[in-house]
Amino acid sequence: MTQIAFGLDAEASQELNPDIWNIFDYCNYNDVTPNVTVADINEQTAEKLVSKCGAIAVSYYGLIDKNRCYDSVNLLINKAKEINKKIAINIHCLLSQETYDSVFELLNDVYNDKRLKNLNAIVFLSLKQKGRGTNFNKLSDEQFKKIIDTCFEKQISFGMDSCSCPKFFNAIENRRDKNRLKTYCESCESCLYSMYIDANGMFYPCSFMEKEGDWKNGI
Repeated sequence: MTQIAFGLDAEASQELNPDIWNIFDYCNYNDVTPNVTVADINEQTAEKLVSKCGAIAVSYYGLIDKNRCYDSVNLLINKAKEINKKIAINIHCLLSQETYDSVFELLNDVYNDKRLKNLNAIVFLSLKQKGRGTNFNKLSDEQFKKIIDTCFEKQISFGMDSCSCPKFFNAIENRRDKNRLKTYCESCESCLYSMYIDANGMFYPCSFMEKEGDWKNGI
């Protein structure tokens, strides 16, 4: 095992888990890289995350909260510069009908907002209609392709979760470099390169299979 992607609250608060920094230190001591996703952090938290993590993603919730996202990205980038550490600072962006317009706002801001100047990449997350995503609706293949085409056109670095790969393969079908691009993708990595373990130590192939179908109970 080389990495653990920890599920934290938006602020990486010690109030919810007072051992968070000790856990990260223990990972680093054992040559396991902790990675996290946050949404709205302060300067002190940014400094700790940068010093202990290998990659940090900041969630983008659209136009309403975009400044919280961009400010957090900027804090992380500046802290990484201060300690001269090479670390990937990304933005996680949910793709859905409800967030579609705001995705293009984000792509535009990557060019125009100084806070995002040294952003590593935008990571697109496909909609899973579970939990908070129950009332959201999935993008069509055409809408997904428009987002991908815009990234290529504007030369914006991007990535995606494995669940997005089928749509990505369709989106690049007419590109000359499609075979090369496909080598960067894995359509599903559950139990191949990753696994999900909940806070009670129960194993599931991925977080979205938790308590679903044959996985009513974890291992």
